[in-house]
Amino acid sequence: MSQQNGKIAPARGWNDWSKEGVAELINHETGVQDTRCYADEGVYQRELEQIFAKCWICVGHESQIPNVGDFITTQIGEDPVIVTRDRDNSVHVLLNQCRHRGVKVARGDYGNSRSFTCSYHGWCFGSNGDLLGMPQEDAHNGQLDKSKWGLKTVAKVDTYKGLIFATWDENAEPLLDYLGEATWYMDGVLDRSPGGIEIVNTHKWRVKCNWKWGAEQHVTDFYHAPISHISYISALVPEATIHQFTSAPVIGLQYSSPELGHGTGWFTSPNEVENQKLAKSHTDTVIKFFEDVHIPAVTERLGKTRALEMTVSHMNIFPNLTFNKGQGYMRLWQPIGPNEMEVISYIFVDKDWPDHIKEEWERSATRMFSPAGPLEQDDAENAFAAQMGVSGHIAGQNTLNIQMGDPLDAEAIGDFEGPGNISFVYSELALRGFYRRWANLMSDD
Repeated sequence: MSQQNGKIAPARGWNDWSKEGVAELINHETGVQDTRCYADEGVYQRELEQIFAKCWICVGHESQIPNVGDFITTQIGEDPVIVTRDRDNSVHVLLNQCRHRGVKVARGDYGNSRSFTCSYHGWCFGSNGDLLGMPQEDAHNGQLDKSKWGLKTVAKVDTYKGLIFATWDENAEPLLDYLGEATWYMDGVLDRSPGGIEIVNTHKWRVKCNWKWGAEQHVTDFYHAPISHISYISALVPEATIHQFTSAPVIGLQYSSPELGHGTGWFTSPNEVENQKLAKSHTDTVIKFFEDVHIPAVTERLGKTRALEMTVSHMNIFPNLTFNKGQGYMRLWQPIGPNEMEVISYIFVDKDWPDHIKEEWERSATRMFSPAGPLEQDDAENAFAAQMGVSGHIAGQNTLNIQMGDPLDAEAIGDFEGPGNISFVYSELALRGFYRRWANLMSDD
């Protein structure tokens, strides 16, 4: 701490990145966490450097750029990037920064263009990032080597079941190694039918909270649902009491990958179709299609467990890629400083579904989990309230508890066939796994 004008000014930020220093922020063994994980500027800058600049980060889906010249814009950490489809059908991920004076060369969220021209001085770049030319090129007197001044490209690009991942780290492990055993769970979302999934709508909004609150909820947290969403639940079953909701038997499991930081949770009862009927989250037409056509086909393709017995199934791939199978959204939690994030929410459907089912599914998903959706408003309010709760002088140096749950033994798991560490659905095992990976990346050791 330092003194300015007689008042105590906060330190510039946490800067002890030894193994012991990081353990003061998060002890994933004991489940004790320092609130500075969420609001400290030093922690946030370290995340940009050690996590977003080194991990494989999802930047979109191939269905968003199906044609030559198609592009979308997004972020890797705070760095703006362009995802393009080149004339040879390859995918490029380019830093959205003109090499002359740094202005973004692509301003829209998406489009189709064979080149990108900076609006400041007119430097023009190809869809592969090459510098094509600029006005008054002769004024450089032959000193400009255009081959050296293209848009900066990421070190590696790869795809998994249509998802596009990129990393700035030349030494990053192969994408499949990074995803590891989590692909078994991802396939329950991405590979339910031969055509895979496609993105049919995109919503964006901002929340005044740290990006990790969104990732955390989807890596581990079904615990909040009967409490936070009680207004929606009670509207469906008005005769029931809050006590009945919060004390009802819960049957479900959670997966954690402690070395890789991925996690997912799901209910095993009621099953997927029964849950849709109870929650009224989709139309009767969609539910009947699921019951008669979709679930039998997925059962044949992936087996009964992933088709029917992993209800809703929230998931987070470290650091910031989220799925909710039951509600049909995929999200990126984009950091904008330690106290704000942008949510990019993609509604997805199976590409092989009939058009009328896709349309009804999209409307239902928009109604439930868009910024104005009844459940999304609950979640956004929770994240904002949590950030406010860790932002005071004393509150910002306190500790939080993430000790719930332990791995289950084989008898408790039963005949569940999926890989990884498995615990009860109301558990924070996967959250501790998330922070184990976070701590390993943040540490100098």
